[in-house]
Amino acid sequence: MTGRRDGTRTSEDPPSPRLRADARRNVEKLRDAAREIFLREGLETPLEDIARRAGVSIGTLYNRFGSRAELIDQAVADVAAQRLVALAGLVDQAHGPWARFAAFVWGTCEMQAADRAFNDVVARRYADAPRLRAICDDNLVVGDDLMRTAQASGVLRHDVTRDDLYRLFRSIAALIRDGEPDDGWRRHLEYFLDGLRTGGPTAR
Repeated sequence: MTGRRDGTRTSEDPPSPRLRADARRNVEKLRDAAREIFLREGLETPLEDIARRAGVSIGTLYNRFGSRAELIDQAVADVAAQRLVALAGLVDQAHGPWARFAAFVWGTCEMQAADRAFNDVVARRYADAPRLRAICDDNLVVGDDLMRTAQASGVLRHDVTRDDLYRLFRSIAALIRDGEPDDGWRRHLEYFLDGLRTGGPTAR
């Protein structure tokens, strides 16, 4: 028996449709608020700020998502994936193996500088978010393919590895996070690319 004759509910009653609808709305509000705040302020934003922006309690946030990493995955992963798809389109427009490799590296770093959340994503500051981890892995695979093509054509040093690309993106992320001005991280990146190219300084 799941109810009383007076119409009140017992703990055995199934949740009401209204409760389920309220829960869905809370999830959507939290996801939207997290996306807005993470993209503006980065992935370390206090979760209390997100709950407040969504108009719910911090307890509701944890009940619906469980952890910061889960909320990040739900709120940011699709945005990061879309931006990397756009980057792939720009890379495809470049002519020649070096130009495509350089376009990939510059494009990734430009997105890091423009978006604090993406900067944290590329640096893998929350490596326990599985969807974001997979997106970063896929991006490095793309970079590795471009790198190998450039190496095969003789325009890129043969000893460069995927790990070098990962370290580059992490170092650029740190410069951006520390408030380095644009000309600071750009100079760092230019020197890095100049050191990789076999035919002399890189041309942008």
